[in-house]
Amino acid sequence: MTSDHRESIMQANSPDEPILRDKFRRLAKTWRDETGMYSVDVKKIAHPAYREIIELGDQAIPLILADLEQHGGHWHHALEAILGYSPIKGDVKINLRELKERWLAWGREKGYLSQSM
Repeated sequence: MTSDHRESIMQANSPDEPILRDKFRRLAKTWRDETGMYSVDVKKIAHPAYREIIELGDQAIPLILADLEQHGGHWHHALEAILGYSPIKGDVKINLRELKERWLAWGREKGYLSQSM
């Protein structure tokens, strides 16, 4: 993704836009509430609210990253589906916490999140 593309996404569909932000929050809450008891990723990512978040496309990236930073969770599948990218190279197996940190580092590098922690 080019920086011009990222900037246009962030300007046109800013996480501060109330309608998008509220829709995302509602879907994320529904997803968490209805899948929190599952330990299997497949059940979490097949949920309709999760799929709807993915359908939001690029405009959901800053919202997903902010939610990941605040709450953690299984957002890596959504980010990979939207971006066609993974911060994990090859068949490396890592835990959910490390995966979260890699996505947050990517988000900071690309300007979706502030550099400070």
